[in-house]
Amino acid sequence: MTEFWNAIVWEWVNIVLEIAATSWVRLTRFPLAVAVVNIATHPLLMVAVDRWGRDPTIVLPLEAAAVAVEWAILAGIYRNKASHRILLAASFVMNAVSFGTGVLLAL
Repeated sequence: MTEFWNAIVWEWVNIVLEIAATSWVRLTRFPLAVAVVNIATHPLLMVAVDRWGRDPTIVLPLEAAAVAVEWAILAGIYRNKASHRILLAASFVMNAVSFGTGVLLAL
């Protein structure tokens, strides 16, 4: 059960870090969108990494897929209200923060 609670705590810490890292995005309720996108995609990414391994040849394509999926979700949320380049940059930053934090926690 401790592993479960560690995952829950890590998820919320990750969300807070991603919100802080994307504070430059000036869209209505963007912090909420970051949380929703993260909750929708992060657990699936973690299951895939746990199943297929942590080799960079596996993790990096999975992270790239996460950026694309999160970008698509954000584009759906903010359709016609935001530049797709801004949303792609935000998705990239969100995943870079998440990946970096995961690497630090794995040390």
